[in-house]
Amino acid sequence: MLCSACQNIFAEVLPHPLSHYDRLWVDIAADCYVPREEGVTRLSHHPTQQSFDQAVEDGCFICTEVDASLAGHPVDPEPEIMGNHSQRPYWGSLVKITPMEKDGLRHAVRRYRVIVYSACEVGQQIQGKAKTFFMIPAQGKNLEFNVPTNGRLSQIKKWMAACCRQHEWGCIKYRHHEWAKPSRLIDVGPPGQDFVSLELFKNIRDRNVQYITMSHRWLEPKPPVLKRGNKEELIRNGIRLSQLPKSYQDAVSIVRHVGIKYLWIDSLCILQDSEEDFSKEAECMGNIYAGGIFNIVASNSGNWNTGLFSSRSDRGLIPIVKSPWLNIEDNGAFALNPEGVDASEQALLGQLLINRGWVHQEVQLAPSNLFCTEHQLYWVCLEGTYCESYPRGMNETLDGMGFRTSRLGIIRTLVVPEIDPPVGHRLYKKQGDQFFESRLFIYAWLKLVQCYSGSITTQPDDKLVAIGGIVDLLRGWISKAQCISELGYFSGMWQHCLLEQLSWCAHGPYRANEIHDRWVGTYAIPTWSWASINGGVFYDHIIGEEHTNDWTLPEAFKTPKPLAKVLSLNSTGLDLLGRTNNRNTLKIQGTTFPIFFKSEVLAPMVWADIEYKESVYIKHLGVQIYFDCSEELSGAKNNNQGYIAMPLLVQEAKQERGLFLILRGIILHRTGDEERTLYKRCGYFDTRFASWSRNELIRNRTILSSQLRYDPSNMMGDIYFIE
Repeated sequence: MLCSACQNIFAEVLPHPLSHYDRLWVDIAADCYVPREEGVTRLSHHPTQQSFDQAVEDGCFICTEVDASLAGHPVDPEPEIMGNHSQRPYWGSLVKITPMEKDGLRHAVRRYRVIVYSACEVGQQIQGKAKTFFMIPAQGKNLEFNVPTNGRLSQIKKWMAACCRQHEWGCIKYRHHEWAKPSRLIDVGPPGQDFVSLELFKNIRDRNVQYITMSHRWLEPKPPVLKRGNKEELIRNGIRLSQLPKSYQDAVSIVRHVGIKYLWIDSLCILQDSEEDFSKEAECMGNIYAGGIFNIVASNSGNWNTGLFSSRSDRGLIPIVKSPWLNIEDNGAFALNPEGVDASEQALLGQLLINRGWVHQEVQLAPSNLFCTEHQLYWVCLEGTYCESYPRGMNETLDGMGFRTSRLGIIRTLVVPEIDPPVGHRLYKKQGDQFFESRLFIYAWLKLVQCYSGSITTQPDDKLVAIGGIVDLLRGWISKAQCISELGYFSGMWQHCLLEQLSWCAHGPYRANEIHDRWVGTYAIPTWSWASINGGVFYDHIIGEEHTNDWTLPEAFKTPKPLAKVLSLNSTGLDLLGRTNNRNTLKIQGTTFPIFFKSEVLAPMVWADIEYKESVYIKHLGVQIYFDCSEELSGAKNNNQGYIAMPLLVQEAKQERGLFLILRGIILHRTGDEERTLYKRCGYFDTRFASWSRNELIRNRTILSSQLRYDPSNMMGDIYFIE
């Protein structure tokens, strides 16, 4: 909905058609703090901050989006503006509307850009906010907006039908792949039945029976679960819907409405009091979710009474506006679309599910996901993203509007090689390009680790188990891939591209002061693995891609170059999930440098120097060091001597401030005695903020090349054993 003030923007009659104006400013205050321009048309709007705040509280679409946008830095106002303003504290806002050029067949009809600004007084300064909207025609063959509340179930059925029958290059091929079957399923029964029952898969005649899966958060108090003592009762008589949480009840309604007979929920399909049954089902968990028709994701169900459907009227959906000045090319109605719509998996999972360890595997491998979020439903599959606001699809509708799409599906294109995304699609893969497939694999894995590492499992020992289904399917792909010769998997790390995986950092943007504890479980995880800490990890060279619409793998010459060489991984007793009770010893050859901390007061992130003993040009190079966990930080505080830096990768980067030569590596500290030169990993370092001129870069690159040896086939340096 729009407040009356916002509606008036589109209700005004202008003296000339909008196309006659290069710029149109709509003044939202009598004396707004904006540049005065000749030929500007001004329209009155919210005169006070109080009226704006009331519009936000009432749920005005435009005002709510503006209010939620990030505030800019406070600035000193022009004295004449502040002095002439009769009301204090100062308030003002405005709207700028500009026609956008046509873009061939893709955008054959003119669109409009609407930028809404607000500014208020903060102390003696002015701080502003801005939000951009795009107006696109609301009429046309492929344009449809705003599913009504009573049409949600029907829309889900439409999405499912289109995905199963029309998405030929990806979704259909993925569903036709051969997947292992679950041991048990829930028979939802016909519409109106007040109970559901458990059925053993071996008793189902149709071996290709269709079912739908569910991802959810375990609730308190714990809902009914399958146990050895009630299994026969659930098979014979079932369980009443009234005994289940509202989210389970809504899932049953969805399954019944779309015409599928079976539902799979872990709590009712896996014996919760049998370690043997859990281990058996966990081994094929990836197959179970991959083999479903789609997966219902209860993103907003945090208690027994919260179901899958948000209780909304029109709040949050896309407004459709009509205006006398929107009369070009007979387009009478326009949809008002906000810039930067976030449909990433992080946003769709929400705060309730993003930290649940098992859910990442589930949504990565399901052929499509129905995210039931706080505001509306989203359908995400290989071929597109859809929601109640944009039931025909968001990708094309929001093209060029800062749309942040989901990366879900990359792993699916690997485990089912028959999937062949078309050229130009965000998941396009170059068939037969072995370098591309290798980079695609490592990119997909690093993205998974970034999303998954910050989540938790109820049992600490499940840390490597909860992604075991993905590991199993990727291991099958690696065994057939010509681009990868190393098959090993150790404690969450693949042998392929191990140096790049070793360059994890326990801190991300704006999290430099956070630090976590070391992971503790019944098996051993080495310090060089990301799984050895209880917290999220990040890979600096792919973080930036989070905020782009599509991702592009770098060309070969732009990828990080190795500065060390993994000689061997000595491990015994490994299971298929990368677990072992023995030590995982990494044997690596490389160059190391002493570390000199710049401050006696150490924090999770500190500045330090690494020393080049043989260089006449560079004596010290400033680096940022991030300690891996609280135990390592405490150890360094007690004694900061003996730490060394081992560069693993080097990469050139060009930014606004100039050329960068970025080193990335790990911080080591000796743990063994004189006879056993063992080291542990303590942290990560990089040189992201060390910049040079072009001459300095060439000179330093020459020096570092001779000292660090870019060529891994002729690697020089000492040998280190890391546990």
